[in-house]
Amino acid sequence: MCDFVTKYWHFDNITNKSQKQFISSYNSWAKKKGYHLSESKAIKIYALAKEGIPTINSNSSSTKMLLLESVKVQKEIERTLGVILFQMQELAKTLTEYNVFREMNGVGNILALRLLAEIGNVRRFYSGKALVAYAGIDAPPYESGKFVGTKRKISKEVPLY
Repeated sequence: MCDFVTKYWHFDNITNKSQKQFISSYNSWAKKKGYHLSESKAIKIYALAKEGIPTINSNSSSTKMLLLESVKVQKEIERTLGVILFQMQELAKTLTEYNVFREMNGVGNILALRLLAEIGNVRRFYSGKALVAYAGIDAPPYESGKFVGTKRKISKEVPLY
C-alpha cells in the first residue's frame, strides 16, 4: 500500500489518465516493484478513483508532501515493529513453551508469541480439549435427556486482529 500511495498519491494521478493508460501504468509499476500484474485490480482502482470526491486539492504543494511523509512514518512503524518482534522471538526461543506452540499445526512465529503471552505455560492444561475450553472456542453440549443436538456453535467469538 505504501508503494502504491507513493506512486499514486492523489486520485488525480489516476483519473487524469484514460482507463487504458492507467491499466498500462499500473501494470508497469507493479512489474517494476515485483507485484503481481492484475488488470482486474487496476480496473477496480480506476473505477473507485473515478467515483471519488476529492477533499484535498492535488495542486497544493503540501498535499503530496503530507502524503509522502505519512508513508515514511508508516514504513518506520513497520520497521520498528519488525525489530520488536525479532527481539520478542529471541527472548521466547529460550522458553520451552515457545517450541511447544511452534510445533502446533498452523502456528507461526508471531502466533506462537501471541499464544505464549496469552496462555503462558501450555503444560498446565491436561489435554488439547482443556486448552480449547480455556480459549472459549469449544462447542457447548446441546442435549437434554434422550435428545442430542447436532447443530452447535462455539461458545466464544474469536477476535480477528
